[in-house]
Amino acid sequence: MRKTWDRARHAILFEVVLLGISILVLNLMLKQPSAAIGKTAVTLTILAMLWNAVYNYLFDRLLLAFKRPLYPRGFRLRAVHSVSFELGFMSITIPIVMFQLGLNLWQAFLFDLGYVVGVPIYALVFNWLYDVIFPAPSSPAMAGAGD
Repeated sequence: MRKTWDRARHAILFEVVLLGISILVLNLMLKQPSAAIGKTAVTLTILAMLWNAVYNYLFDRLLLAFKRPLYPRGFRLRAVHSVSFELGFMSITIPIVMFQLGLNLWQAFLFDLGYVVGVPIYALVFNWLYDVIFPAPSSPAMAGAGD
C-alpha cells in the first residue's frame, strides 16, 4: 500500500503534468494566449475536484434513498456513475469555457468533449508510468497475487 506522501506526490504530479500538457496542446489547437488557456485549465481542475466530492456524495445519497447498497458496485452501476459524472461536469464547465475562451456553444462542447475523452487516456498512461517509475512497495499479503 502506498504511503500518504506518495499519494500526495502522485496527485500533485498528475495535476501539474496534465496542466502542462493541456496548456501546450490547447495553445496549439486554439491559437489562444497561454495565460487564458492556463486560467481555464486551472479552473477546470479545481472544478473537477469540487464536482468529484459533491457528485460522489450525492450519488451515494441517491443509492441509499433507493435502498441500494453502496458496495459492491457492478459494471453497469459504475458505467452509469461515470457517464452521469461527466455529463454533470460538462453542464458546469461548458458555460465557463465559453466565457473564459470566448468560444461558441459548439466549440466549447468540443473542447469539453476533448477533455472527457483525453483525460481518462492521460490518466491511464500517467498511472502506468507512475507505477513503473515509483513502484508500490510489496506487501506480504500481496506476494504471489496476480495483476
